Amino acid sequence: MLISYIIFIFNLGLLVIFTLFLGINFAFVSIIDVTIDKIIVEQRKNEKLKDKNALFMQLGVVIGAILPNIFYFVLMSDKTSPGQWNLFFIIGIITIVPLLPIVFSLKNGVRVDNELTPKSIEDRQISIKAIALMCIFLFFAYSENLYNWLLEPWALDRLGSASDLFSIFMIIFIIFSAIGLIIAGKISHKYDRKMVLISSTVLYGIILAIAPFMNIYIFFLLVSITQIISGFFLINMISIMINLSEKQVLIFQVMASFTILAKVIFIPLGTALSANIATEIIIMIAGILITISAVPVYFIEHEKS
Repeated sequence: MLISYIIFIFNLGLLVIFTLFLGINFAFVSIIDVTIDKIIVEQRKNEKLKDKNALFMQLGVVIGAILPNIFYFVLMSDKTSPGQWNLFFIIGIITIVPLLPIVFSLKNGVRVDNELTPKSIEDRQISIKAIALMCIFLFFAYSENLYNWLLEPWALDRLGSASDLFSIFMIIFIIFSAIGLIIAGKISHKYDRKMVLISSTVLYGIILAIAPFMNIYIFFLLVSITQIISGFFLINMISIMINLSEKQVLIFQVMASFTILAKVIFIPLGTALSANIATEIIIMIAGILITISAVPVYFIEHEKS
């Protein structure tokens, strides 16, 4: 009994340490995001330009996500080889280093358009209720992090001898995500953003909730569909966040911080739950939480496009 208690405390301690390091990692990522957020929030002449800025930002994320998967597919012939993993991470570091001169060459200031004068910005009231509702939405909308680190071993186990296809599927997901972003970036400003965000969130959540109980190839097909839907989710989410922040980057970043909080909480929680709950159930729970997250958006009052 005593040994079991000690093991429990030890595992709990490891989980806490894991959570702390994960939080530090996401905090540094968030610092980088602040500069990008500043650009898309402040340079907002109209809805079309706002979508364009959000589109370019998300496409950059997509391109950055596809490169590691290509390297992984090419290099990792033996996933148990420490040498190949070391090479994989070294290539990642080498890829990042050339970005440093670009960072230092950026100007400190960002030109703000003349759409709103300082006086007119002051005249506009920040809705605390709307900000709070958006924060709740963002936290639960990113509950897919529950299965973030469980998906790969679960999918590889179900693929069996065809496990090498996993990297190809990951690349396909990213391509579908880019397609969704491009379509959403082109047409979203023509519709009521709140309803588009609610619809895309609910559809994404429902598909995710049922997908893990399907054949593994149907699962990947359904996930590919959700990647297209996520383009509409991201573009309209960012647009509404910009509207609610009234060009105040700090307010925008407060809302964005709840996506980081979701990662810090849901990733360790999902990892801990996986000891007693099947991955399929965890993915389903994430889908349900995402579906429910659309409820706060319904009560947000914002200016229609």
